[in-house]
Amino acid sequence: MSNIKNRLTMVLFIMISAAIRAQGTSNANNIGTNYDVPKLIPDKFLEIGLPLLFLFLVLNIIVTIIKNREENKLKLKAIDKGISEETLIKLFKESQVISKLQPLKMFLITGSLGISLLLIYLLNKVFADSSGFVSMGIILVLMSLGFYTFYYVLNRKLQ
Repeated sequence: MSNIKNRLTMVLFIMISAAIRAQGTSNANNIGTNYDVPKLIPDKFLEIGLPLLFLFLVLNIIVTIIKNREENKLKLKAIDKGISEETLIKLFKESQVISKLQPLKMFLITGSLGISLLLIYLLNKVFADSSGFVSMGIILVLMSLGFYTFYYVLNRKLQ
């Protein structure tokens, strides 16, 4: 238990030190944030989109953990009440399938994001004269394909 606490404390200190370093002031031209030059991925997307993606992933993890705990408490209460096993299986079949497919969901999301960034990198000569919104469109289309694939797999498993 103390090993886990030590690791969590270490991760917390690393995150705090990274946040402190991010607060430093420097010349914007030195770090490449020049808003007048058209870029493949716009700076506003990197400033707003990436923190929102990180926030989404963290909140998804927190909600999943809370949901799993509450479902386990509900299962224990149902067992204490004496509900039959057939009813329990019908009641928790969907949540069991969803919890088994959570790694697939995260793989599809991060995989589609990785493929979109790789595709943008490989096609940067084609998109050199276009605005960065084409790149954002590629990212959003591939992310939506990842979510649709998860939805399709989930519906197939539930039927």
